[in-house]
Amino acid sequence: MPHHRSMPRHRSVYVNSVVNSNVDSIVHVNSAIFPFMLLLSSNNNRIAQNFNSIVVGAGGYENVSFLEKDCRNFVDKTRRLQLEEGDAMMLLKYFQKKQAEYSRSWAAYKYFEDVITFDTTYLTNKYDIPFAPFVGVNHHGQYILLGCGLISCEDMETFTWLLAAWLSCMSDSPPLSIITDQDRAMQKAIENVFPTTRHRWCLWHIMKKVPEKLGAFNEREGMSTTQRSESMNAFFDGFVNSKTNLKQFVKQYENALRRKAELEWQADVKCFSKRTPCVSRYEMERQVEEVYTISKFKEFQEELTALIYCDISDSVGSINQIIESFGQGQKGFFEVVFEKAECEVNCICSKFQFRGILCRHALAVLIRNSVELLPERYILSRWRKDVRRCYGKLKVCYGVQNLTIQQERYEKMCNAFSEVADIASNDENNYKTVLD
Repeated sequence: MPHHRSMPRHRSVYVNSVVNSNVDSIVHVNSAIFPFMLLLSSNNNRIAQNFNSIVVGAGGYENVSFLEKDCRNFVDKTRRLQLEEGDAMMLLKYFQKKQAEYSRSWAAYKYFEDVITFDTTYLTNKYDIPFAPFVGVNHHGQYILLGCGLISCEDMETFTWLLAAWLSCMSDSPPLSIITDQDRAMQKAIENVFPTTRHRWCLWHIMKKVPEKLGAFNEREGMSTTQRSESMNAFFDGFVNSKTNLKQFVKQYENALRRKAELEWQADVKCFSKRTPCVSRYEMERQVEEVYTISKFKEFQEELTALIYCDISDSVGSINQIIESFGQGQKGFFEVVFEKAECEVNCICSKFQFRGILCRHALAVLIRNSVELLPERYILSRWRKDVRRCYGKLKVCYGVQNLTIQQERYEKMCNAFSEVADIASNDENNYKTVLD
């Protein structure tokens, strides 16, 4: 989604070019001063020196109605939009080709629309145009691309445009939750375009600011501010970097999608060809192993094996107090509410709400109450390996690629059905016949 915005004409900045007790001669900066600044900056003269020259010529800072920052922003923005010969045409042809293709991202979104991450801070190419990917998590816990955009600036208007365009591509179905960094312009755009979506800030960005705001702090649960953000940052690692130009980006973008699809396919095959041994005698472990993908079952298994560190210290009615040992004398205290009649369990740690896997504290209470199998509400379809997801039959990219027999059949049927729909849509009776 290429999007270029020119400098708004209504945001005019003025400077007094001649200081006189009787007459102030006003020069429009957009048409005179800023282009001059751009010319000087292209000749390796520092913007600060150029700004100082303007101040001297105007007779002092009080006679200059704009800041050095305004000049720098204008120069940076203009440079961003200067593409090399062939780059713009290459990008235009690429997006035109994509318009005619059946979107794998669109097909995958209906399975993983519960939470997406959106970040513009990771990739900045040599034009300083933020790359904005929409990324979800598939049934293996792997990152999956659900759309992306190239934008020329990061203000509320641009974010609103991008979010609205993406929402239109996704059949106007907003995500249940979206995770972003702490950007006010982005927050406002999300409120406007996704009013029913839960907006949450990225934990990594929050923890990174903890030392700055609160000083020293203790790291727990394996959480470290030195770790990479568990978001879309990892999706293009090894394929795209800050020096990638637009021509290279198109190729590497396709390569990244192809590689991620290959990893997902390999994980799918492994789930049905390999069994993961159970480590306990609990029936619920075998229950989860039979239906969950390997990676998600291992997450559940980690929680189950951690039961040895948990002790139920007190139980009053439906409220249970759990003490967990972290080692070296450190302990954590958790409250678990268990409604026996409904077999519903909730822990204050909120791991199930956060990761979709029941925590060790909740499992301890279920086992104490002789619950052998997990209630169906805690077996999420998004982690199941036996769910048939149609997006796996779509080609990842439309260049040279060997297709499976299922992908070939699916593509031919989609093309045939498209012709049928085109004909049937012209007549009400034919339309009803096809639907019936």
